[in-house]
Amino acid sequence: LETDFDVLQKSCICYGQRVPAPYETVDSNPCLSNRFRKYLDSIGFINTTPLQAHVIPCIVKPRPVVCISTPQSGKTYSYLIPCVAMFQDVNQTANEIYIGPKAVVLCSSHKKVRKVFNQAQLLTNGQEFPRVTYLDIESEAKSTASILNGCEILISAPSPLRRLIESGVS
Repeated sequence: LETDFDVLQKSCICYGQRVPAPYETVDSNPCLSNRFRKYLDSIGFINTTPLQAHVIPCIVKPRPVVCISTPQSGKTYSYLIPCVAMFQDVNQTANEIYIGPKAVVLCSSHKKVRKVFNQAQLLTNGQEFPRVTYLDIESEAKSTASILNGCEILISAPSPLRRLIESGVS
């Protein structure tokens, strides 16, 4: 998890009513299980960027969030950490399997889709749950089956997602 330390020093501006207090470190986030905190610590994710410190509590509450920031400011993990944490704590049984997706991460390009998918795989640590699927031009047919069979987190670029919706897949 490489971070540009110049970006870490920049502040965030948050608008809205009752904006949650930021979580400056992973340990200060009460919504993460001890197991997930320990795993994040083991991969070197200890401190949050200013953007993550403010965005993660908003997503956890849940509140609508839009992030506009420079590259390497922590936007991707701002979304992925609470999504993965939320689904890891769900007790999955045969009767409780979710037909997803329950969260959609929309990326600007197909290249970014693969990068975000790899970051999500790192966060899930090879666990079967939550199920993460990506949708891009090269994998549309194959990914549709994964989506229909159930996934919690779908990562896509706009065009493949639009085609999936227009195809009537539900």
